[in-house]
Formats: sequence, C-alpha cells, structure tokens
Amino acid sequence: MISSKTQELEVKLEKILLEEHVELVCLEFKKQGKSWLLRVFIDTPDGVTLDDCERVSRRISDYLDEADPIEQAFSLEVSSPGIDRPLVKPKHFERFTGERIQIKLYRATNGKKAITGKLVEFQGDQLTIMDESDKQIHNLELGQISKATLKPILTF
Repeated sequence: MISSKTQELEVKLEKILLEEHVELVCLEFKKQGKSWLLRVFIDTPDGVTLDDCERVSRRISDYLDEADPIEQAFSLEVSSPGIDRPLVKPKHFERFTGERIQIKLYRATNGKKAITGKLVEFQGDQLTIMDESDKQIHNLELGQISKATLKPILTF
C-alpha cells in the first residue's frame, strides 16, 4: 500500500470512527516478519476501553472486507495510543502543550537529531520545545519532525 492509499484509508476510517465518537490518532501499515499489520490507534475523551477497541475493530473490519482497499493479506490491530502516544496532528500538539515530549528530526538542528523536553508552545505549524538536557529553546516547524511522542515522567 503506497502513501496516497494510506492517506485515503485514513480519511475513510476517520469518517467511520467519527460515527463511533472515537478519534483516529494515527494508523500504521507495515511489515512484521513475513506478514503485514494494519495498526489503528484510537482515543476518546474518557480514554479507550477494551469494548471501544472491539467495537471499532468490527466496524473497520466490515469496511475493509467490503471495500477491500488493501491488496496484501494483513492483520488488523486496534488499540489505545498508550502512555507514549504518538503526536501526529496539529491538535495533538495543541492538546499536549506544557507536557514532556520527545521529537526526532529529519535533520539535525543545533547538532541534535532528537530532543526531549517540555512543549512550551504550539501555533499553526510552529512549536517551541525546551530541551531538558541543556535548557536550550528550539523553535521548529512540524515539517522538520520525523516522529513525536508524549514522554511523561512516571512516578510510583
């Protein structure tokens, strides 16, 4: 499945999940060993339950069986985004402003290709992160980021 097909599938699944009052955080389609996996991360304002995953999995399976948009045989996995949730869409960065995140960059900026720290501000497609290792402020565009995840500090 090529990137444009992934985007088309994402648009269709967002519509289906909207009917279920569930947000599509992101989806991944990748090879694992000899087989393919379609992983769908979902969220709700109250968090994700096992029942949510089962319900959404059935809806997505029904759509995929009918529309057959993926040529390869694959397994479907529906889950919550987890504690280290991916930050993909602008609204994710808006929601988690003030939180600890980790970003990986396509190219090094100020000698760094990965930064962990506080997401200080997000506007439009611009974000400001304070690197926790040296307290340096980095102003970046979303287009510079290859991967971003929430990285909360857990205390027990």
